[in-house]
Amino acid sequence: MLTWWKTIAPWLLSPAGFWFAALAFWLFSLGWLAQFQASEVTTRARKQYLKFALVLLLARAAVLGVALYGLNTAAWEKSWVWRAAQGIGAFAYLQLWLPYRRPLIIDNLLEGYRGIVLVGFIVWSAVSMLLAGRGPASLEIVLRGWGVLGLAAAGGFFLWNLLHRWHPGWNWRSALSIGFGTGFLVDLFLGPDQRIATLLAEWALYPLLTVWPALQGVDEQLAEEIAMLRGRVHLLLEKQEQLEAERQTLLALQKRTPLATRQPDPVFWRSITDLVLSLEQNLRLFSQDQVWPHLGWSRQRAYFFLHAVTDWYRDLSEALQYLHQRRHHPDNHTEWAAFRVVWNTVLNHVRHWGLSKEISMALALPEPVLNQMVPEKAALYALALVAGRAYWVTPEQEEITLEAHWVKLENDEGSAILVEVRDAGPPLDEEDLVTVLHAWRPPDRPFHPEPKGCVGGMGLRVAKDLLEDCRGTLWLANEGGQGTRVVLLIPTREAPSGSATRA
Repeated sequence: MLTWWKTIAPWLLSPAGFWFAALAFWLFSLGWLAQFQASEVTTRARKQYLKFALVLLLARAAVLGVALYGLNTAAWEKSWVWRAAQGIGAFAYLQLWLPYRRPLIIDNLLEGYRGIVLVGFIVWSAVSMLLAGRGPASLEIVLRGWGVLGLAAAGGFFLWNLLHRWHPGWNWRSALSIGFGTGFLVDLFLGPDQRIATLLAEWALYPLLTVWPALQGVDEQLAEEIAMLRGRVHLLLEKQEQLEAERQTLLALQKRTPLATRQPDPVFWRSITDLVLSLEQNLRLFSQDQVWPHLGWSRQRAYFFLHAVTDWYRDLSEALQYLHQRRHHPDNHTEWAAFRVVWNTVLNHVRHWGLSKEISMALALPEPVLNQMVPEKAALYALALVAGRAYWVTPEQEEITLEAHWVKLENDEGSAILVEVRDAGPPLDEEDLVTVLHAWRPPDRPFHPEPKGCVGGMGLRVAKDLLEDCRGTLWLANEGGQGTRVVLLIPTREAPSGSATRA
């Protein structure tokens, strides 16, 4: 059984062999610390586990030092010295369990298997050197004590694993308590030599304890990944609900379109769809905490404002669809009354916004001007979109103006009403003045620093389409950095007696 002892015993018994083994152990521990320091973990986790590792090294040194110091003395006959050494060892084991909760699971497993071989070699060398004078019988005591303690630890883990299936409340602390409790119980019936052997064997078995919490860490990591996947599924379900709501909005818009009777204008309906959906997106964006404080308004007031704007534009979009469906039919009193209802709804929204803007317009042109519009509803819908954008982009305490002029068209093509709406919001740059009326697109930053959700031309393309249907037009002009001027040219039935009207 011990034939190998005759070949390597002389070198193991020498001081050089013992110090070589001890130096290899410490270099291995420091190398593991360096590997952990270079691993891809967070700074907080790295500091935490390095602290545990340093405490563990100190505990190893303390237990081994006490064992070697009192090996050849009678101090082991005193129970308090023995119990103190065992307490230090228990603390060292506890420090072993704490660092291996989650990160570096594979490294921990490899560390455990390497540590079993290395620490076993070191302890065997130390025991061989220190107990050489007592003969092979002392080695048999060491092996017997090692086996007893290993059996106690294995029995404790087996009992924990068995009870854990019946009672999930058992955890790794229970297993640790069972293992040490069994070891202390066995130590009561051992003599001094056996106690020395079990202490050193207990110290050599520590890598086995690192494997179990590493496996526990794998289970915890899988549980965390499952929880993370469940969170992602929840987010995907929310996204699906959001897309379904947008699809229902599009379906609701299509139900009120004349798809069954005629081919709709794709540009017009795309503009309407962008109008409604972008307002909903802006409303969701505005509900985030990092957006609304930039406006300087209270949250409740801002919410009410955006809800009112959303409702207003939805009402207008529905009315515009109805108008687009009936635009080839002659105007009658019933349609004009329906438009008045929608227009009053717009006015009510504006009044209830609570914005302290100084407005020099009544959001309605004088009756003489109204009588000249061809057709009235198309022109006033276009005005509603332009005025709504002006309200949206103009800050508080600023002024919005509306002017109406009668003009004579060239080449005896008749007369028209020239309506100019000036806002005090952020001006459009030269590129936007050219491109905004060709294809509407949402701005990159709709709320910085003023509410620019409509600055990119929301509703202006729709207004231009409406005017072009009745031989009118719409264009934009920059007011020298003080806002934007929107000009509407609306053909008339006949020339009025006055040359200009101001609202």
